[in-house]
Amino acid sequence: MFLSHTYFWLVIILLTATVLEFVFIFVIETVIPRSALTRRVFNLDPELQAQPLVQNLLKNQGVYNLVLAVFLIISVWSMSVLFTVLSLGVMIAVAIYGALTVNKHILWKQGLLPALSLSVLILGAL
Repeated sequence: MFLSHTYFWLVIILLTATVLEFVFIFVIETVIPRSALTRRVFNLDPELQAQPLVQNLLKNQGVYNLVLAVFLIISVWSMSVLFTVLSLGVMIAVAIYGALTVNKHILWKQGLLPALSLSVLILGAL
């Protein structure tokens, strides 16, 4: 697949932003799950946030987000369009599931950048 110079850099910028977003989610869920930032981002009650079970659930979820970011980095580094499309597809699917089961805003907060990245990648390939 060949992308024009403009599409190539736009895709790289969007993929980088997507990776940074998923790493950010990892940090707030796994590294600083008890922080005010985590509480604000996920609209958590302080008492609920302090519970060990919730801490473990957040940390577990954060690791999944980091794995998704790493997969996307590997796909770009290996220049595998298929792996990039699959990685973005999984990110979008996770955002859809989160929107259906937890909060509809997850679709936009976690799914927008992967969807934009995938859209620009496809448009650039046409």
